[in-house]
Amino acid sequence: MRTHFVKLASLGLAFIGITAQWPALAASYTPLSYDDIVAQLGQWERDYPAYAKAFDLAGQTNPVAPEPRRTIKAIQITHDPHGCESAGKRAVLFVGATHGNEWISGTVALEIARYLLNPANRDNEALQVAGMNGSINMRKLFSKCEVVIVPVLNPDGYTYSLQHPTSQWRLNRADLSQIIGALFTEDNDFTGATTQAPGNVQTVAGAAGQIGVDLNWNGSHKWNPAIRATNNPTNSAPGHYYRGSAPGSEPEVLSFGDLFSVKFENVRANIFYHSFGGTVLYPWGYAQVPIADTERFLGPPLTDAGKFKEHAAKMAALSNYSAWQSSGLGAPVPPPAGAYPVSGGLDDWAYAAHHSASFTVEVYNGNDYNPPDAGVPTVVNENIRSAMYLIDWAASDLNKAPPYPKP
Repeated sequence: MRTHFVKLASLGLAFIGITAQWPALAASYTPLSYDDIVAQLGQWERDYPAYAKAFDLAGQTNPVAPEPRRTIKAIQITHDPHGCESAGKRAVLFVGATHGNEWISGTVALEIARYLLNPANRDNEALQVAGMNGSINMRKLFSKCEVVIVPVLNPDGYTYSLQHPTSQWRLNRADLSQIIGALFTEDNDFTGATTQAPGNVQTVAGAAGQIGVDLNWNGSHKWNPAIRATNNPTNSAPGHYYRGSAPGSEPEVLSFGDLFSVKFENVRANIFYHSFGGTVLYPWGYAQVPIADTERFLGPPLTDAGKFKEHAAKMAALSNYSAWQSSGLGAPVPPPAGAYPVSGGLDDWAYAAHHSASFTVEVYNGNDYNPPDAGVPTVVNENIRSAMYLIDWAASDLNKAPPYPKP
């Protein structure tokens, strides 16, 4: 398997220009471990204390023994993140590596942080971003907005996948040995016909037990054990979509929820990065139904359905991607392999529970989870552009709607 992740500490912030372009490097790429990512976040806080604050999400992961428990590390980027000035600011969240084998999603999230902290960008009062009209006053932006980045939401699965690159491990590393005998109702082709099947968990060859929950099926909105996307031909192994014993059963999902509920109560927009497909997706994901026209949480003048379509289309244009609803509504016919309903999706939950403009971006318009070495800079570049669009919108006067009470 290709290993293409860049040893980011060797790049240096100075190489990243003010037009959202990633450096063209002749050096080969090597995998970036979770420990390296944690170290990089800490280094940025030390280098830029007036703009960066590294912190741990609440709780720890709970992998099968003897794998170590880990904390999930994030970084907050704004002016004066250590002081009271950040209180009440609009927040935008970016999340990578929800699935362990989607390494490029973690790199994209981390490189957005690098781009924002580059002094040439961070202090620019007329930042030009390729493909966007006008310029962005970054000083003004950071006076009203804070960016929170979780490069790796699934550190156990990510680490296991890097250590076993042929495994294509996407789940976390939860020990499911106590529920192996359970039966789950499945609607494998979404026809409404269900069958009984043994516990649908990913099996580890030679392991004593069965391991892992798909974190993107473990959210509390429309969590439904009667739907499982086993009709996806690229992921037909049993358990690839096991959603857990209950909504929010996994500590990674609970830790992420704490960001919305406790630490950042004014989250206006978020992106979950996945791979692959080159698409910008928006709610709903649980079924092919549109957002009701009565939903107007994202601000005037459009309905939320209209806002999602508008922003998804603009972000897709900046990245040379396509855009449609997460469930596949609006996708080409026949739909591509990545267009299928996902119940309990974290993007649905962020919008339904917290009224955030919530998107999933399937980075890399290719046919593998991770691009070849030469393709990494292009993937990072195209997603920095769309991320800057979303941050600019969340901080702008166009986003006039006040924070709404949580449901």
